[in-house]
Amino acid sequence: MEREVEAIAGELHCSSVLVFGSELERIALAAGKALERGLRVTVQPRSIDADEPTVPYPHLADPPERSDATQARDIAELLQIFEAEAVHEACVFQFVEPAYPHAADPHRDLDRAGFALVKTLREDPADPDAAYRIEPKQTFHAVAARYGARCGRDES
Repeated sequence: MEREVEAIAGELHCSSVLVFGSELERIALAAGKALERGLRVTVQPRSIDADEPTVPYPHLADPPERSDATQARDIAELLQIFEAEAVHEACVFQFVEPAYPHAADPHRDLDRAGFALVKTLREDPADPDAAYRIEPKQTFHAVAARYGARCGRDES
């Protein structure tokens, strides 16, 4: 969680974060870390990560096509429009989606169906409780460059 907060504040140059989930202690911990890092925090308890029945690891019979380059370009264009229109704040999808881990096998790559700014790389992609690390996607870098430019930082 600390790595995620550091990436949001330090690498994406965000000024605010929305923290949501059903585990109140985890929400409070994440919100506290974000506040310590100087982010404005909005908290939304919701049942998105509530206990659900365990299902077998999904197999995508027809994996969707995904273009990180297209998503990055589209988000950069939208941020430019929002800035031109003086939009005060916009949330860019989700930072991380642990329930949608990346897998080398496109038939098991749930990340293809998500819009997170980073890939979730689990030690065991089939185990939803396995430890994971994150890896920035092209959209992450596009957002960081845009927000970094607004902060006067060169992110190229």
